[in-house]
Amino acid sequence: MNVKNVRLRHVRSRAAAAMGAVALAAPFVLAAASPAAAAETYLRPASGVFPIDGRGFGHGHGMSQYGAKGAAEGQTGRPGLTWPDIMAFYYPGTTIGDIGGTGNNPLLRVRLVGQTTLPVVAQSGLRVTLDPTAAGGGWHVLPPTVTQGGQTHPVESWDVAYFKDTNPAAPDYSGWYLRFRWVGSTGFLNYQKAPATAPNTARSTAFDNPSTGMLRKGTSTKYSTYRGELRHVHALSKAGSKWTVTVVDALPMESYLRDVVPNEMPASWSREAVRSQAVASRTYADYDRLHAPPSRAYDTCDTTSCQVMKPVETEQATSDAAVIATAGKTVKYQGSSAYAQFSASNGGYMLDGGHPYLVSKPDPYDTFTWTNTASATTIEQSWPSIGRLISLSLTRDGHGAWGGRVTSVDIRGSSTTVTVSGNEFAYAMGFMSSFFKPRSTRVSAPSFPKDTTSDGRADVVAAVTATSQLRVYPGRGGGAFSTPVIDSGTVVNPAKAFMAGTWDTGSVADLMAVAPDGSLQWFRGKGNGTFGPPVTLGTGYGGYTLMSGVGDLNGDGGTDVVGRRSDGALMLLAGDGQGGLLGQSVIGTGWDGFTTIFSPGDFNGDGRTDLMGIDGAGNLRLYRGVGNGTFQTAILVGWGWSSFTSVSSPGDFDGDGKADVLCRRADGSLWLYPGNGAGGWGRARQIGTGWSGLTILR
Repeated sequence: MNVKNVRLRHVRSRAAAAMGAVALAAPFVLAAASPAAAAETYLRPASGVFPIDGRGFGHGHGMSQYGAKGAAEGQTGRPGLTWPDIMAFYYPGTTIGDIGGTGNNPLLRVRLVGQTTLPVVAQSGLRVTLDPTAAGGGWHVLPPTVTQGGQTHPVESWDVAYFKDTNPAAPDYSGWYLRFRWVGSTGFLNYQKAPATAPNTARSTAFDNPSTGMLRKGTSTKYSTYRGELRHVHALSKAGSKWTVTVVDALPMESYLRDVVPNEMPASWSREAVRSQAVASRTYADYDRLHAPPSRAYDTCDTTSCQVMKPVETEQATSDAAVIATAGKTVKYQGSSAYAQFSASNGGYMLDGGHPYLVSKPDPYDTFTWTNTASATTIEQSWPSIGRLISLSLTRDGHGAWGGRVTSVDIRGSSTTVTVSGNEFAYAMGFMSSFFKPRSTRVSAPSFPKDTTSDGRADVVAAVTATSQLRVYPGRGGGAFSTPVIDSGTVVNPAKAFMAGTWDTGSVADLMAVAPDGSLQWFRGKGNGTFGPPVTLGTGYGGYTLMSGVGDLNGDGGTDVVGRRSDGALMLLAGDGQGGLLGQSVIGTGWDGFTTIFSPGDFNGDGRTDLMGIDGAGNLRLYRGVGNGTFQTAILVGWGWSSFTSVSSPGDFDGDGKADVLCRRADGSLWLYPGNGAGGWGRARQIGTGWSGLTILR
């Protein structure tokens, strides 16, 4: 099912016996930012296409049509609502009352947007007025036949057309011709001329049929049926600078609703939902009627800029019944019809529409979702100045799922960054609304476990302390090792080297090191336990006292690095997922008291990368990641860890799907401390000896 043509209605759119866990204050990290307020960054996927999840369809003010459907149908433990209850929920502070007007059914003038001609099929009772100001409206019944040139012809259709004076200096508009076309002919012939009494003044002509209340507009074989009176209106344009001709359908409000309700909401939906649509549409149209400028020839229009009205052929018995059941009823505020905005879906959260009854609040009834894609190629073509797309950074309004609708998008490219509104980006990508979220195609999982041999298992990388020779100890699962791989071609200072995880678009763990000149170098993993030649990522890292690969710490889908400066500041070096750096930012201060800082990946099972550190007293603290580069309050998860001469984590080393920690004691024994997947520990066990001559890389 599809609620039609509402998305553009903008004018009215988440222990071992020797260890314990107690909550501590977190004096060593910056306060965690609100996830709703934090910017989200999504790196260009390797496929070049962002999968998109979305909510909402339209501006989100007032009634949600999908919400009305959900409210009427009810939910588990929650009965369905009646239409007055639905109106009260979506327009709080209002009442239900009679619309008023002639017979509680006032006349409504609807502009048929884009229509400028008015051919009407000849029928019995059809009449025309070329001068509505005349006595009785100047109506004349049209004959079924016309005699011309001595021959009598049955009339197929009639129309009216304005004419201009032949004098070039004369006004734009001079008068009207009533014209006819007989059966079998191809064009219209003039029948009667009606000169304007005051040239270039507003005027209308009209057709109606009192006997049927309907007109067929078009030809006898291809027509659309309209209720009421069809007017051909000559008036100034909206800008007031040009005379234009348009077609207006003037008809009773209840007749108008028969042609609106099934085109705004599927007539097959729940009875109370369709009744809600009838009342909302009646109220919306009446507000338009009461606020139309006196000089304008119409009150509302037939498109999504107002409400969608289509010909009689679209009417449905069930929507007609909803109109009849709610006849004359509107939503009132302070005695007058309210500005009853509605849209297809608010995505579960209504937005403030600028009136006391158009409020911002959660909507438990609207569960409508959609999916789409956004390709890097389309983004680059839409904003060519960016060059090659690198990333998208989104900010939100803080209302609803995912932190709400997207308010702005920073489109970062190889040449520049362009910032656009959420609505502008959504429109360019063809999304239903600005309530969307890219589905990250690459999170921290490729970096944990840190796999250098392409077998999907965590490996341990170490260097012989005396010679700096690299050795990779491939994990076999269960905490065991295979024969080590010696990489004699890669030379780094073990004290300045660390495992970066997956730094580019591949799945093999990479090596990084700070060179003697202070440059940060990246050694791409070959997938066989060895590494490629160094690639310089940047300079000025000589002052860092510690660095470690941490997986995706900021939630943008790319692997990151943390580094501690000599002043104790903890820095986040964000990776772009393509083998480069996006930049640096301070994520904590006072970290100079820690002897070791590393990441096990996701240690507590919440899907976000965490950080661990051992302070000067030998306490092991867990800093649970928020997912945006900040942390929650620290938790003590171990003490007495100063007895270990090396502590690191390759992620899940025993193959149970939970992050683990490896520790070396002074006697050279290597111990596995398995995580339980919830921020705690299983039973520690020894898995190796003779590690005292090695520097284990974090």
